[in-house]
Amino acid sequence: TFERGPWAVHSHDTPVDFEDCVFRANYGGARFQGGRVVIRRCRFEDNRIGVRCLNGSPVIEESVFAGNLTGIFFRQGVKAAVLRRNNFDNREYDLKLGEAQADDVDAAQNWWKAAAEGKLAERIFDGADSEGVGRVTVDPQLTVPWGTPEKKK
Repeated sequence: TFERGPWAVHSHDTPVDFEDCVFRANYGGARFQGGRVVIRRCRFEDNRIGVRCLNGSPVIEESVFAGNLTGIFFRQGVKAAVLRRNNFDNREYDLKLGEAQADDVDAAQNWWKAAAEGKLAERIFDGADSEGVGRVTVDPQLTVPWGTPEKKK
């Protein structure tokens, strides 16, 4: 558990793997520039920013982003990011692309609480909000939070 720090982790051009970690009440959870970054089964809660990435191809799977001001911020140069089976419920943005992030981001197969409230477009900052910024694709979406068994019909 990483709690109450400025940035819990700040890494440049270094391979990093996180599994089963909690990042809570920090200014930021994990900040990366370059390098191979894999985040699995982690929880980012009540941070200003959960994950911030610059010039990388992160793999973020089976994690929870809740109560952060921004869940994930891809500032620029993020290519071929893998965002799968994550749960999002943040205060301002679930996923935010920076003004210099020109590449699109595939964020399908995640659960978005804001979608159930009809407010998902408000929780994603992308090319729909600012010209020249990449677009985020969210469909198909998970219908229940990751890790919740779906009811059989």
